[in-house]
Amino acid sequence: MVPAFVDVLALCDGVIAVDMPIGLPATGRRACDGEARRLLGPRRSSVFPVPTRDALDATAFADVRGLSIQGWHLVPKIREVDACWESRVVEASPELSLAVVTGAPMAYNKRTPEGRAERLTALEAAFPGLTTRASGAAVHDVLDAHACLLTARRVAAGDAIELGDGTVDDLGRPMRVYA
Repeated sequence: MVPAFVDVLALCDGVIAVDMPIGLPATGRRACDGEARRLLGPRRSSVFPVPTRDALDATAFADVRGLSIQGWHLVPKIREVDACWESRVVEASPELSLAVVTGAPMAYNKRTPEGRAERLTALEAAFPGLTTRASGAAVHDVLDAHACLLTARRVAAGDAIELGDGTVDDLGRPMRVYA
């Protein structure tokens, strides 16, 4: 593991797919998130509302509107990715990536034994001998990271699925999700 996202950029010279929102709306919702929810069906809750750009300046949950507490807890990491974003960094959805690999959304929640087994099976073809052990990381986070790596590979090869309506945020960052 690395201490900060800027260190990830230094370690990798190719496409980096992150499970973090990149293009942040000034108001409202992003089209790519609605598309992702629709495609994921029973796993749609894995795509939660992203914060608006002004939420990155907030210092307390009470200062933001329309954001879940789960979303609020991600704001520091979103802020970190946003601060050093480069065009080779793309937003990915692990659940969408796995749905692409298997042809359908996962049947089980990723935090259950069945869900972990299902995801491991889906990833083993691309990562033979995949281990889910990583110091300081939960099993489902290791599996999500591998799903994002598959998305990065598809983006680099030019055959990723891209969701979104082509809009960019106020800083020119694309509001899209890849799988």
